[in-house]
Amino acid sequence: QLVFWIGLMYHFIGLIRGVFVMEKLKERLDAFSDAVIAIIITIMVLELPMPQHDSLTEYLQFGKAIGIFFISFCFVANIWYQHSVLFNDAQTMNNHVFILEFIFLAFLSLTPTFTKLITVDTNRHTVMAYGILTFIVNGLFMLVSYAVIHQKYSDMNDIRKIFDKIYLNHSNFLGLINVIVLV
Repeated sequence: QLVFWIGLMYHFIGLIRGVFVMEKLKERLDAFSDAVIAIIITIMVLELPMPQHDSLTEYLQFGKAIGIFFISFCFVANIWYQHSVLFNDAQTMNNHVFILEFIFLAFLSLTPTFTKLITVDTNRHTVMAYGILTFIVNGLFMLVSYAVIHQKYSDMNDIRKIFDKIYLNHSNFLGLINVIVLV
């Protein structure tokens, strides 16, 4: 009987230690994601093409590049806001969330490249490529959101409330602004 209780205590201590480890990993993943997003925005602003000559055409091109930068900035900042709301509600993470998060961040990290592509050569193909990237990033973020929320909640009403908190407060407004500016 003593062996049973020792085994049970050992198992219980392992579970507690595992929860603490996953909570710490959640904090580190959140900090890592914040750093990646900050780097993405920094790269986008550093890649703005500076006017080489004092001509109206170059300044107009520079103005267009700044406008495209602001669209991408709003997109990434919106993702960061939603991400912070999501992770603020989460207490721990599992391996599934980690894998989804890294895939999501990998695609989000392509934003500076696609921003530069659309800045250098704005045509329907580059705009379409940028739109596809934003669609993929948003889809992946929804998968991450569902995985994080589903860890904590099982009731569909609770899940719906959290999704509304993350998505419906401002995303539709920012999405509409992005579409209007792109068109």
